[in-house]
Amino acid sequence: MKRAALYSSARRKQPEAAPTPPKVKRRVLLRQWLQRHKLPLLAAAPGLLALIAVLLQWGNAVAPQRLTQEDIDAAVTRTLETATLPSMATKAAEAVRGSVVRVRAFVDDGEGNEIVGNTGTGVVILDTGVILTNIHVVA
Repeated sequence: MKRAALYSSARRKQPEAAPTPPKVKRRVLLRQWLQRHKLPLLAAAPGLLALIAVLLQWGNAVAPQRLTQEDIDAAVTRTLETATLPSMATKAAEAVRGSVVRVRAFVDDGEGNEIVGNTGTGVVILDTGVILTNIHVVA
């Protein structure tokens, strides 16, 4: 036979709640939080500033202009009509400009002194210093 459960009519005492701390101002809490996290915040600050700068630059960037073949053709045509192209002789002169040299021939004046006889130009044709010039310059 089962026994019936007996309940006391007396109410149990509730455990007393912990005393609530006095309300602390938000500034004090913020100050404490900043003091605890000072080094991580200082370490992260340059990265955050760089990220903000990149995002601002990216947001203010002008979208690049899309070029079509017609745009390119028009630009080339306009350049060909307005600019003078160098001649083939000018291109050749520019190509050899660094190797052109001045050649002076010295001759005896009869008294044992050397004087400048002929003057002309030549072109260095080998890395060893061989110069190509006309015969009248050195004769």
